[in-house]
Amino acid sequence: MSHDKMNQLIEALRGMTASGENGFEGLIAALLGKLLDEEFVVARSGSQPGGDARSVSGVVTMQAKRYQETTSFNLNEIEGEIHHCIRLNKELQCYVLATTRSLDEQADDRLTKISNETGLDIVVLDHRINELSDL
Repeated sequence: MSHDKMNQLIEALRGMTASGENGFEGLIAALLGKLLDEEFVVARSGSQPGGDARSVSGVVTMQAKRYQETTSFNLNEIEGEIHHCIRLNKELQCYVLATTRSLDEQADDRLTKISNETGLDIVVLDHRINELSDL
């Protein structure tokens, strides 16, 4: 995909409603469901201690972050969300972080460290122009 087309796609995603089945969360949940051939349940708006969506089997949790490129990541918040999901769901095997901006090296390193410490697979679906994300 060309750089211009990728930017158009990212801007369209950023323009979506953030939450709910018809928003960014619902789109990512639907795409993951198709990819993994498993149904995903989108959480209600508000407090979502188990992530924005989870697979029916409970082994995958997804957190969607619809950010502008200038919005900084709150790594402490994301780390807290991951640990909270682990505490709530002993079956959890994979945490998917989907975001409309690229993760910087510091965030990438921290998520790798969390993955190594917990044994949880952490997959990042982000916006990287010059390299491929996990997607």
